[in-house]
Amino acid sequence: MEFLALMSGIAAFVLVLMLLSGPRELYAAKNRRLNRILEADRFLPDELSGNFYERFIRPMLQNAKKSLERAASKGKKGGVRDAKLERQLRMAGYYIDPNVFGAIRAAAALGLTLIAFALLRRSPMQGALKLLLVLAAMMLGFLAPVCFLRFRIRSRQQSIRHQLPDMMDVLSVSIDAGLSFDMALKRALDKFSGALQEEMTVAAMEIQMGKPRRVALTELGERNDVPELKMLAAAVVQSEQMGTPIKQVLKTQSAQLRADRKRIAQEKGMKASVKMLLPMVAFIFPVLFIILLGPTVLNVMKTFK
Repeated sequence: MEFLALMSGIAAFVLVLMLLSGPRELYAAKNRRLNRILEADRFLPDELSGNFYERFIRPMLQNAKKSLERAASKGKKGGVRDAKLERQLRMAGYYIDPNVFGAIRAAAALGLTLIAFALLRRSPMQGALKLLLVLAAMMLGFLAPVCFLRFRIRSRQQSIRHQLPDMMDVLSVSIDAGLSFDMALKRALDKFSGALQEEMTVAAMEIQMGKPRRVALTELGERNDVPELKMLAAAVVQSEQMGTPIKQVLKTQSAQLRADRKRIAQEKGMKASVKMLLPMVAFIFPVLFIILLGPTVLNVMKTFK
């Protein structure tokens, strides 16, 4: 009997708690809502009592700072486009960040736009034509650094192709005199200047810092995207792997490069006559026709008058 009475009491207590849980939760929700309203009433006057800087300028500066931080972190992480641009900058000989190059493009576009606007402000041209010229100046300023970068890459590659056979001859002679490849490379760097000397200096420093020679030379060819330089790196690596003398490989490669350069010069010479045909037809032939046929046309006109 005592056990049944105890269980009945516990069941009644649980039932009472279940019945009172709904009103209790409703009461707690009302309290939370009331506290939130009171907090809002206390917060709004404090917010509105602040000055213009605290309410408008500071949040705007904080948002701008967050945006710049996200852009900087994204630039540090990089991407396919940033990696490609960074490689192009290295090929051109500029060791700068791609974001800096983007800032240069924006500054060039803004500068040319302002110059065009200042020059055309008092011009008698129509407004639509002025706007078109200003937009053309802006596009020119935005695209001019890219064109200059490509021109710089081509000029450096051409300089490397031109100097590479002579450097290979110096390396071959130095190795034939008893120097190692690393010492011969240092000696050759003292006799040259320009793009090839800069790139080979980077490769020599990497070799001194412990990087394997084949890796440094392979990266040298990939970094400049010059087929002749890649061929030199492959030949040196193959010579190390097969055990053949490096000097013989360098002599062979130098002779091959000079033959290729001679062949390219002959091809350009044969193409020159075809390229000269268009300016001759556009500028020289009309003048010859006027000189030769002009008097005849005048005499015919006088005869039929």
